[in-house]
Amino acid sequence: MTFLDIRQKVVGRSYMGLSEYDQWKEANQQLNQIDQNARQNRQQAENVHEVIPQSAAFYCLTDAS
Repeated sequence: MTFLDIRQKVVGRSYMGLSEYDQWKEANQQLNQIDQNARQNRQQAENVHEVIPQSAAFYCLTDAS
């Protein structure tokens, strides 16, 4: 094996590692965004129960989207 063969393998492995790291960062950002959206939805759901009085026997919820 020559020096150039070894060098090409090292460069190739380094490139693969960097591209995998970029993919991991992108996936991690998307997961964090999903988690943040889920947390906001949970907070909104908890706030609905705080708004409706316990004495209300009937009520109607609508989605404004």
